[in-house]
Amino acid sequence: MKNVLGVFDFSCTERTRLVSRSDDGKASFPIMKKRRKGSAHDMNMRKKERSLISEHEKACTDKIAKLEESLKKKKQDDRTFSVLRKTLGSFLESTSDKDIPVDD
Repeated sequence: MKNVLGVFDFSCTERTRLVSRSDDGKASFPIMKKRRKGSAHDMNMRKKERSLISEHEKACTDKIAKLEESLKKKKQDDRTFSVLRKTLGSFLESTSDKDIPVDD
């Protein structure tokens, strides 16, 4: 009996009907064992997916940190260049063409 999700639903009578006794007298539930194997596989797949997602998140976090550091450095370089340009501009304004020797 499959439900809407495609998973088997068993009533108590169906479960008892599916129980079989092995030679050593222990009850075995073949379908339940099959489910457990499938669920173990699913758990392994979910674990792998979680680890891949975790690795991807770590890589993205590292990239973001590097980009933020790069942006911070670029802003600092821009400020340094601006100060240099202002200093050079004020230096050139204070000197006139007469002060610069002409090479012949």
